[in-house]
Amino acid sequence: MASNLKVNKIEPVDPSQKVELVNPKSPGLCAGIHVIEHSTKTSISDNSTYTWGTFTKLHTDTKLVYHGVLHGYDGVDRDGSGSFISFQSDSMPVTKYRTVLGYDLDGIEEGDSGHVVTGAIPQQTVQYAETYTVKWGYDTASSNRFTTWNPNASNDSRINGQRVSTLIIWEYY
Repeated sequence: MASNLKVNKIEPVDPSQKVELVNPKSPGLCAGIHVIEHSTKTSISDNSTYTWGTFTKLHTDTKLVYHGVLHGYDGVDRDGSGSFISFQSDSMPVTKYRTVLGYDLDGIEEGDSGHVVTGAIPQQTVQYAETYTVKWGYDTASSNRFTTWNPNASNDSRINGQRVSTLIIWEYY
Protein backbone atom coordinates (compact mmCIF):
# COMPACT_ATOMS: atom_id res chain seq x y z
CA MET A 1 0.00 0.00 0.00
CA ALA A 2 1.40 3.39 -0.97
CA SER A 3 1.65 6.18 1.58
CA ASN A 4 2.30 9.89 1.39
CA LEU A 5 4.26 11.80 3.99
CA LYS A 6 4.11 15.58 3.94
CA VAL A 7 6.59 17.56 6.04
CA ASN A 8 7.98 21.08 6.01
CA LYS A 9 11.28 20.33 7.72
CA ILE A 10 13.38 17.28 8.58
CA GLU A 11 15.79 17.58 11.49
CA PRO A 12 17.92 14.95 13.21
CA VAL A 13 17.19 14.19 16.86
CA ASP A 14 20.86 14.77 17.61
CA PRO A 15 21.97 18.14 16.12
CA SER A 16 25.50 16.74 15.60
CA GLN A 17 24.10 14.18 13.13
CA LYS A 18 23.49 14.86 9.46
CA VAL A 19 20.26 14.00 7.60
CA GLU A 20 20.75 12.58 4.11
CA LEU A 21 17.91 11.97 1.73
CA VAL A 22 18.23 9.63 -1.24
CA ASN A 23 16.61 10.55 -4.50
CA PRO A 24 14.37 7.55 -5.29
CA LYS A 25 15.59 7.77 -8.89
CA SER A 26 19.30 8.03 -8.18
CA PRO A 27 21.44 6.51 -10.97
CA GLY A 28 22.02 2.81 -10.31
CA LEU A 29 19.20 2.49 -7.78
CA CYS A 30 17.26 -0.78 -8.22
CA ALA A 31 13.58 -0.20 -8.97
CA GLY A 32 12.57 -3.87 -9.18
CA ILE A 33 13.78 -7.43 -9.62
CA HIS A 34 11.96 -9.89 -11.86
CA VAL A 35 12.56 -13.65 -11.90
CA ILE A 36 11.47 -15.95 -14.73
CA GLU A 37 11.70 -19.72 -14.23
CA HIS A 38 11.03 -22.35 -16.86
CA SER A 39 11.06 -26.04 -15.94
CA THR A 40 9.28 -27.80 -18.81
CA LYS A 41 11.43 -30.37 -20.60
CA THR A 42 11.53 -29.29 -24.25
CA SER A 43 13.10 -30.71 -27.43
CA ILE A 44 15.35 -28.20 -29.21
CA SER A 45 15.94 -27.81 -32.96
CA ASP A 46 17.65 -25.42 -35.38
CA ASN A 47 16.05 -22.14 -36.48
CA SER A 48 13.59 -22.19 -33.58
CA THR A 49 12.49 -19.79 -30.86
CA TYR A 50 11.39 -20.78 -27.34
CA THR A 51 9.47 -18.72 -24.78
CA TRP A 52 11.29 -18.39 -21.46
CA GLY A 53 8.47 -16.41 -19.83
CA THR A 54 7.12 -12.93 -19.15
CA PHE A 55 7.65 -10.09 -16.70
CA THR A 56 6.03 -6.69 -16.20
CA LYS A 57 8.33 -3.68 -16.23
CA LEU A 58 7.35 -1.31 -13.43
CA HIS A 59 8.58 2.07 -14.68
CA THR A 60 8.98 3.81 -18.04
CA ASP A 61 12.30 5.50 -17.17
CA THR A 62 14.34 2.46 -16.09
CA LYS A 63 16.96 0.28 -17.79
CA LEU A 64 17.35 -3.49 -17.55
CA VAL A 65 20.23 -5.81 -16.71
CA TYR A 66 19.66 -9.55 -17.05
CA HIS A 67 21.49 -12.76 -16.19
CA GLY A 68 20.34 -16.34 -16.50
CA VAL A 69 21.13 -19.97 -17.19
CA LEU A 70 19.49 -22.18 -19.79
CA HIS A 71 19.95 -25.84 -18.82
CA GLY A 72 20.52 -28.18 -21.73
CA TYR A 73 21.35 -31.83 -22.30
CA ASP A 74 22.73 -34.02 -25.06
CA GLY A 75 25.17 -31.46 -26.34
CA VAL A 76 25.89 -31.40 -30.03
CA ASP A 77 29.19 -30.34 -31.55
CA ARG A 78 28.00 -26.96 -32.82
CA ASP A 79 29.17 -23.45 -32.12
CA GLY A 80 25.94 -21.78 -30.99
CA SER A 81 26.67 -18.85 -33.31
CA GLY A 82 23.00 -18.26 -34.06
CA SER A 83 21.91 -18.15 -30.40
CA PHE A 84 20.03 -15.13 -29.07
CA ILE A 85 17.75 -13.86 -26.32
CA SER A 86 14.91 -11.51 -27.26
CA PHE A 87 12.52 -9.12 -25.55
CA GLN A 88 9.15 -8.01 -26.96
CA SER A 89 6.07 -6.17 -25.72
CA ASP A 90 2.86 -4.84 -27.26
CA SER A 91 4.62 -1.51 -27.91
CA MET A 92 8.11 -2.82 -28.72
CA PRO A 93 9.00 -5.11 -31.64
CA VAL A 94 11.19 -8.17 -31.12
CA THR A 95 14.68 -7.02 -30.13
CA LYS A 96 17.38 -9.72 -30.24
CA TYR A 97 20.60 -9.70 -28.22
CA ARG A 98 23.59 -11.90 -28.99
CA THR A 99 24.64 -12.11 -25.34
CA VAL A 100 24.41 -15.89 -25.06
CA LEU A 101 27.45 -17.96 -24.09
CA GLY A 102 27.48 -21.76 -24.41
CA TYR A 103 28.99 -23.98 -21.72
CA ASP A 104 29.75 -27.69 -21.39
CA LEU A 105 29.96 -29.09 -17.86
CA ASP A 106 31.50 -32.47 -18.62
CA GLY A 107 33.63 -31.89 -21.74
CA ILE A 108 31.80 -34.49 -23.84
CA GLU A 109 28.85 -34.18 -26.17
CA GLU A 110 26.53 -36.34 -24.06
CA GLY A 111 25.56 -34.69 -20.78
CA ASP A 112 24.92 -31.32 -19.20
CA SER A 113 25.48 -28.33 -21.40
CA GLY A 114 23.65 -25.10 -21.93
CA HIS A 115 23.88 -21.34 -22.14
CA VAL A 116 24.57 -18.44 -19.83
CA VAL A 117 22.88 -15.20 -20.88
CA THR A 118 23.85 -11.80 -19.57
CA GLY A 119 23.45 -8.25 -20.82
CA ALA A 120 21.98 -4.78 -20.45
CA ILE A 121 19.19 -2.97 -22.27
CA PRO A 122 19.04 0.86 -22.38
CA GLN A 123 15.93 2.75 -21.29
CA GLN A 124 15.16 4.00 -24.81
CA THR A 125 14.83 0.39 -26.00
CA VAL A 126 12.49 -0.74 -23.17
CA GLN A 127 10.66 2.51 -22.55
CA TYR A 128 7.26 1.06 -21.73
CA ALA A 129 5.93 -0.05 -18.34
CA GLU A 130 4.12 -3.12 -19.60
CA THR A 131 4.48 -6.89 -19.93
CA TYR A 132 7.46 -8.17 -21.91
CA THR A 133 7.89 -11.66 -23.34
CA VAL A 134 11.40 -13.11 -23.17
CA LYS A 135 12.38 -15.71 -25.74
CA TRP A 136 15.60 -17.42 -26.77
CA GLY A 137 16.60 -19.58 -29.66
CA TYR A 138 18.75 -20.14 -32.73
CA ASP A 139 18.30 -18.36 -36.04
CA THR A 140 21.21 -19.96 -37.88
CA ALA A 141 21.18 -23.52 -39.26
CA SER A 142 23.19 -26.07 -37.30
CA SER A 143 23.97 -23.78 -34.37
CA ASN A 144 22.00 -25.36 -31.49
CA ARG A 145 24.32 -26.61 -28.73
CA PHE A 146 21.95 -29.14 -27.13
CA THR A 147 18.83 -31.11 -28.02
CA THR A 148 16.89 -30.94 -24.73
CA TRP A 149 16.06 -27.83 -22.71
CA ASN A 150 15.53 -28.48 -18.97
CA PRO A 151 16.47 -32.17 -18.84
CA ASN A 152 15.47 -34.53 -16.04
CA ALA A 153 16.25 -38.07 -14.83
CA SER A 154 14.72 -39.56 -17.99
CA ASN A 155 17.68 -38.04 -19.88
CA ASP A 156 20.28 -39.19 -17.37
CA SER A 157 19.67 -41.04 -14.10
CA ARG A 158 22.34 -38.87 -12.44
CA ILE A 159 20.09 -35.82 -12.77
CA ASN A 160 18.16 -35.45 -9.52
CA GLY A 161 14.83 -33.86 -10.29
CA GLN A 162 13.85 -31.48 -13.04
CA ARG A 163 16.35 -28.84 -14.23
CA VAL A 164 14.97 -25.29 -14.06
CA SER A 165 16.23 -22.49 -16.30
CA THR A 166 16.17 -19.16 -14.45
CA LEU A 167 16.46 -15.59 -15.71
CA ILE A 168 16.85 -12.68 -13.28
CA ILE A 169 16.10 -9.18 -14.57
CA TRP A 170 17.05 -6.08 -12.60
CA GLU A 171 15.17 -2.88 -13.38
CA TYR A 172 17.23 0.17 -12.39
CA TYR A 173 17.58 3.94 -12.85
